[in-house]
Formats: sequence, C-alpha cells, structure tokens
Amino acid sequence: MPVSALFTSNSVELNIPVVAMRAQREFKIEQQQMSFWCWSAASCAVYAWYHSDQAWTQKKLAAAVLNMPVCNTNAPLPLLLPCNQKADMADSLRQINCLAEDPGEVLSKEQLIQELDRQQPVCCQIWLEDIGGHIVVIHSYQLQDNGELFLLIADPADGCDRRMEYSQFKTNYRRAGGRWIRTYLTRS
Repeated sequence: MPVSALFTSNSVELNIPVVAMRAQREFKIEQQQMSFWCWSAASCAVYAWYHSDQAWTQKKLAAAVLNMPVCNTNAPLPLLLPCNQKADMADSLRQINCLAEDPGEVLSKEQLIQELDRQQPVCCQIWLEDIGGHIVVIHSYQLQDNGELFLLIADPADGCDRRMEYSQFKTNYRRAGGRWIRTYLTRS
C-alpha cells in the first residue's frame, strides 16, 4: 500500500496556522517521486535547508546511493522501476555530507528543542505496520504555556507539513499507528 494512501484514509490533521511555530525560515519538502523514495526526498530537503544551491535532486541522490545511474535519467518507467527501492537514511545523508552522527534513538523533548533551536532539522524513521519504515523531517516546534510540545513535520509522502503533539508523534504518527524508532541528526 502506498504511504500516501495509508495516511489519506486514516489521518485527521489540526488546522492551526504555521505562523505560531518557532522557525526562522521556511523548510520545503517535495513529494517523493517514487513510492519508496521518502529517504531521497527528505535528504534533498535537508540539503536545500543548509545550502542555497539545488545540487541534489531525488533522482540524482537515488542514483548515487543505489549505485544505479539509470535513476538519474528520463528513461521510460519500466527502466526506472528497479530504482524504486528503500535505502538507509544514514547512507543518504552521508552522500550529501549532512549526517551529524550515527543514527540514534528517539530524542527527548529537551534534545529535540536543542537541535531545532540550532536550526538543525531532525530526520526521523517512523515504523508503520502496514508499510514498514518511513522517513519524515521535524523542522520546527511550538512550546505551549502548559508544557505541551507541538512539532512541525515535513512528510515526503505528500510533500506537506503536519503539526502534531510530541507524544502523539512518538507513538501514533498521523493517527496511523506510526512509531518513531530512529533519529538522524543533521548538519550543514
């Protein structure tokens, strides 16, 4: 089942303005160009956050990480189907020189705020029973007066941002049962 189909059928989003979120500039993510390319779309968005050039595209990055030059062409779809593969997010971020350290566990609220205050987006692997792993990027937050932490999460499944409370993000991403299982810290 495609990631976008799973989320579309089960998600209920909060309609709250992004203006209230803590961020100094806009984080942009493209919709993944192939069903397993969440890692490529997320990595390209992280690269674009840190660098003004658009040196990496999803196709170019997939070709490099998968060692399949055909992925960076306009070949007919049947020739590109072998490119539609999952890949290790750490390998993808290493390829573009944006991995700060080896992947780690779920971050505490305090650790997450510290990274985001440094203007360093945090990539997260989400585990969804129906589809397996999925990569998203946390790029902003809002700390409520009552201590609740809301996150702004860029999701390459549909190329959109989602606003979610921290504890819900950790255990029930997009109300589809997604669990945050791995963290990839980024750097410029």
